[in-house]
Amino acid sequence: MVAAAIVVPLKVGWRNSAPTRATTSKMSDPSVVIGTFITLYTVFIGGFGVLAGFLVKRGQAEGWLEVLRVMAIALLVAATGLDLWRVLNSTGDLFTTATSGLSYRTLNDTVYDFKVYFVINVSVVAVSIGVASWLARRRDVKDARSQPNGPAAWPMPPC
Repeated sequence: MVAAAIVVPLKVGWRNSAPTRATTSKMSDPSVVIGTFITLYTVFIGGFGVLAGFLVKRGQAEGWLEVLRVMAIALLVAATGLDLWRVLNSTGDLFTTATSGLSYRTLNDTVYDFKVYFVINVSVVAVSIGVASWLARRRDVKDARSQPNGPAAWPMPPC
């Protein structure tokens, strides 16, 4: 469902804006752009690891909450694999740039691909943060109900 919510708007309204006729000129240094993309994919991979740690740390939930937690972890694992594939693909683009340069159309296609995968990555982060925070809230409510005097009896944290 998340994938459909992302892919349909991209296919319907967000078109690649490259000119229809290919240019033969080369860009001055597109390796900077591609290197930035590789760095951002790596940052997302690190963020996915942190989010997965939060979800695993929550421990076992009950019923459909556990299914939701496992699905969020699986989504993070799949997104990590996707980003590793994008790093590999971008490394090939970086090699092409260093050896023979990229045309405007090829660089524009690379930028368009990054925009699509960036939206997917941000969506994965949003869903994972939502699930982690929702599970934490449910756990806090459950802990509050198990306290004999409720939240008012909890010790105050030091300032």
